[in-house]
Amino acid sequence: MVYPGRLSRGCSRCKQRKLKCDETKPSCTRCQKYGKPCPGYEKNLVIRQQGTKFQGQDPSSGAVAVLAKPGRSHRGSSSSSGSSSGSGSYSQPIVDPNDFISTSLDVIPSWDSEALGYFMHQYVLPEANDCSGYLHFLPKTYLESPESSCIRVAVKASAYLSLYRYSKTKEHEIQAHVWHHHAIRGLLERLRSGHEATSEETVVTMILLSIFDDIDGRGGHQKINPHLNGLIHILQRSNRSLINAPFFSWVRQQLIIKSFTADYHIVDPSWVTPSANPNPHLDNFRVVAVRVNQFMTSGRQLLGKLKQVNDPANKEPVMSPAELKAQLLAVIQEAKSIQHEIDEWISTIPRSDKWGTMCKDGKPSVYVFSSRYLGCYWINVFTTVIILQGSVIACYDILLTMTRSSVDLNLIMAKSKCGSEAKMMLSHIHRSVPFSMGNIDQEGTKIFRPESRSAYGCLLVWPLGVLARCRLSDDVEVRDARAALEVISSTMGVDLAHWVLNEWRSPLYPFIQ
Repeated sequence: MVYPGRLSRGCSRCKQRKLKCDETKPSCTRCQKYGKPCPGYEKNLVIRQQGTKFQGQDPSSGAVAVLAKPGRSHRGSSSSSGSSSGSGSYSQPIVDPNDFISTSLDVIPSWDSEALGYFMHQYVLPEANDCSGYLHFLPKTYLESPESSCIRVAVKASAYLSLYRYSKTKEHEIQAHVWHHHAIRGLLERLRSGHEATSEETVVTMILLSIFDDIDGRGGHQKINPHLNGLIHILQRSNRSLINAPFFSWVRQQLIIKSFTADYHIVDPSWVTPSANPNPHLDNFRVVAVRVNQFMTSGRQLLGKLKQVNDPANKEPVMSPAELKAQLLAVIQEAKSIQHEIDEWISTIPRSDKWGTMCKDGKPSVYVFSSRYLGCYWINVFTTVIILQGSVIACYDILLTMTRSSVDLNLIMAKSKCGSEAKMMLSHIHRSVPFSMGNIDQEGTKIFRPESRSAYGCLLVWPLGVLARCRLSDDVEVRDARAALEVISSTMGVDLAHWVLNEWRSPLYPFIQ
């Protein structure tokens, strides 16, 4: 690989303006002369030498946890003549000169520490702004797990696959699937044993294998988080200790997402609204999400009854049209109550935990947040409202079909109001995506080198799928959503985005096509 030269270490604005930065800290002189605050210096991913240590944040104590170098999967290292210094590429392993073993017959070094470091950097987000971080529990859990545990094997599988999606090196893909095979075998052994089937190690292993499948992006409708069904079965058999564990925040996120993107009903609301140490804002959102899920379930049941009513072969109708209309109106009234709860909940959240608006030419342009993770959180809130309003619009469509003989202006106006609410939420998502994807800073300025991380992509896949497929989205929103999904699939390495973009079939079809 050709040496690309020294990477610029200047501030983001000087890079964007293609000027030489004097790299003065905390702010450079050029930005001060330009009359703009210096955005600071990007922290590029450090590629550690083989044998160095990885530092991860312990979310429980706030102290820095040091991950010792994982055991080598090979017996030696390469010679100094085979190493390439300064390239910054993942095409060849980086070897510590102190590890040279000239007498070794195996000259292929282990990639374990590089894969682990890259995976932790891309997928572990700390807790912030009343939000549970994405895989924030993993560094501490990894440290406490023995070398032979299923957790470490599953981490290696996901780590190698994420590194392969970045490096496109075939060796990394092969290693990923080898470790994935071992992790599946270990998981099956634990599931067969009674006392280990409901342990924390089993649950965390399922979480990591689910991440592996999202990165891999293979499979059809039944492969959306296939291990989530196993987690649900384990939760039904276990006590509440698993529900209050740190890793369960990820499970809660997936339960809510699956209830909106597939024909799934949250079995036990207590899984989503734990009583131990509740966070007021996040807890209220979980309550709202469960209520929206229950509303969608009622709507689906009514749609099933409607099909039976309209079926010519059904000689004994399940209910009369009048009874069906009364039930539809009751469900719509429930939706209005849920929307009122959402509005009340949003009004109680401090301004610092909401979004700020950056204007261009006097018009609102993009939204910025105190953190990118908080932006992803709000995008999922906006998506929840779209799902709610889309379900209500489906109910109004049925009512208008039943009253074709007479035009009901009240129903038409009510449906139009729901459409306007959904369009506003779609606009909120569209304006929040640039910051949440790492494309702009908090001043709304485009970043020359986007601060993208794969965890953001995992959180944004389904909302962007809704934005790209909703029939109320305009052409610009559809275009930008599809482009963002392509970035998540190609640049961030989460290939689930490609499947969502091209093959996902929403339960709210045709509202979400």
